[in-house]
Amino acid sequence: MFYTTLPPDVARLARRVHFHDFMAEMHRRLHAKRGQEDPLSAVARDLCSVHPVLCFDEVELADVADALVFKRVFERVFHLGGVLVATSNSAPEELYLGGINRSAFLPFINTLQKQCDVISLNA
Repeated sequence: MFYTTLPPDVARLARRVHFHDFMAEMHRRLHAKRGQEDPLSAVARDLCSVHPVLCFDEVELADVADALVFKRVFERVFHLGGVLVATSNSAPEELYLGGINRSAFLPFINTLQKQCDVISLNA
């Protein structure tokens, strides 16, 4: 719903995508940049240069590769000034709960909480 309310000058900078589809795209982009120096930063730069506002439907992290790619790409996206608007059935502190090597993901939860305004709809 947020995406549809954006003014036209902001909407042209925004992208709305289902989270699962976005993560599949990130894995493809990273694979294409394999062998380059710092492919995660390159993917984040490419992403922010076209769509600095990203709107995700249904953020859910159940896979260690997705969790760590999401963490590392979005650390860079936030550093570049990118904006994240997302829906999820889980609060940030519950993302990737019980996942393999979750301790590597935990610091990113603090980053999410600092970079994003978390609003619980309790619907």
